[in-house]
Amino acid sequence: MYNFENEIKQIKNKQLDDFFGNDYFHDGFILSIDWIGENSVRMKFSCEREWGEQSCKGNWIDHYVNEVFHYNIYFKNCIYLNMEINDFPIEYINGRFKNSAKLESFNKESDNSNYHLRMQIACGGYIDIIFSGFTIQKIKGEIPTFEYRPLNNFKSISNRFDPTLDISEIRKISIDENNIKRGWAIIHLFNLNDRFADEAALKALDSKEDDEKIAAIFVLGQISEVEIITKLFTLWTITEYPIMKRNILDAIEKIMMRNN
Repeated sequence: MYNFENEIKQIKNKQLDDFFGNDYFHDGFILSIDWIGENSVRMKFSCEREWGEQSCKGNWIDHYVNEVFHYNIYFKNCIYLNMEINDFPIEYINGRFKNSAKLESFNKESDNSNYHLRMQIACGGYIDIIFSGFTIQKIKGEIPTFEYRPLNNFKSISNRFDPTLDISEIRKISIDENNIKRGWAIIHLFNLNDRFADEAALKALDSKEDDEKIAAIFVLGQISEVEIITKLFTLWTITEYPIMKRNILDAIEKIMMRNN
């Protein structure tokens, strides 16, 4: 929903993978965001998951003020922070790791291997942060630990299709406005390096379903040429949600980077 899917396959920092790669804070709240020194950002989270698991009574106000569920998150060596947010507390929806043009540019200029994390928040807002270091602190109690879980990314979408399904059937699904798998099919064609992915993605820009548009925008950013930028910008002008607008700009920046 608006934040597409992870665009990288692996996160080297296990805690970053556990808490953001696997959306541990889904439906929780961001209570504050502060710069700590010159290049570190601290975010305070209240964890909805732990509140629910403990079957706590009361409403969400009781939840987000209770320090038992609070975490301090530190993004270190932060070189980019951009936000479209409302007042705190902000409801956190999910986080996705991007392989954006901005990230590629910063990585070329930096000695660090950075991450680009995009957090989707309620009402279609977002927080973009590019950084290389990460630590987490629980205000009260022990930090939970988890077994390793593979990071779901856009290539994983292909696993939703029977590998014996004929390519002609995937192409039909990719332009079928009444098929819930349409967006998946567009990504699957892209993963297969099928030429029809470009045509299917272009058609999906006119879809009424935002998930299909997100998939199409991503694919067009990866494979299209500068001629598509006018159509993408037109979509940007009529799009309501900031995170959707940001995805469109991602695609335009990718196209421009390839052609420079």
